[in-house]
Amino acid sequence: MDYEDVAKYVIDTGGVTVVEIARLLEESGINSTGELTLFWPYDPIVIWGNASTELMGILQQLIQDDRIEITNTQPLTYLIDGVAISLPVATVNAVERKHKYKTEHWLPVVFNKA
Repeated sequence: MDYEDVAKYVIDTGGVTVVEIARLLEESGINSTGELTLFWPYDPIVIWGNASTELMGILQQLIQDDRIEITNTQPLTYLIDGVAISLPVATVNAVERKHKYKTEHWLPVVFNKA
């Protein structure tokens, strides 16, 4: 599985969580677990943690791909997938105002066709 396979899945499916992307990689024999954390749109807003280099690369490409948009979602979306980050949840209003949290906060997101 390469980046284009993941991008096609996002474009065709929509509302794709990081958990789903990690599972796609795992099903293809690519490790998705590691020690990396993805901050977006700025530190200390966490999109995902404990990511492998491979998962991190895919997520960074999705964020930069003009065909894909990243939107916030409810933590419940991730709970349904069976995985969530145990950090306080960032509010979209605070993120948009670039409110600088002093500690890490999780911003649950999904990837969709732009």
